[in-house]
Amino acid sequence: MRATNAGNRSVTIVEFGWAIYAPGDRRTYCRQNVPNISATHVEISHGRSAELCMDIDATKWLDFMAVFLSGGDLRKLRAVFMTSLGDIVEVAPQQPLLDRLRWMQERRGLI
Repeated sequence: MRATNAGNRSVTIVEFGWAIYAPGDRRTYCRQNVPNISATHVEISHGRSAELCMDIDATKWLDFMAVFLSGGDLRKLRAVFMTSLGDIVEVAPQQPLLDRLRWMQERRGLI
C-alpha cells in the first residue's frame, strides 16, 4: 500500500490493522501483529509518500484473514493506520490483495 502524508507536519505510523463491516453494520477490528511488516514506525514527512508492505506468503496471514473476514463484505475491508499524532487513517486495499483473500476464503469453504 502507498501512504501519502497530506498533513502539515511529519507523522509516524505506530500501529497497523484491519477493519471490516460485518452483518448488522457491526464494525470488527483486527490488529496486525506479524514480524515481517514494514508498516509500523515509518516516519512520513509532510507531502512525502511511503510504500508499506508485508510478505503475506511468509506467514499464515491469508488463512487468518480468511477466517477474520468470514461473513464480512470484502468491498468494505479497510487497512487502518494509527499515527503518532493520534489520527486514524483508513485505506481501501488494492484489488490483487482482495483477489487473494477471496481465493483463500473459497479454498477454505467460507464463501
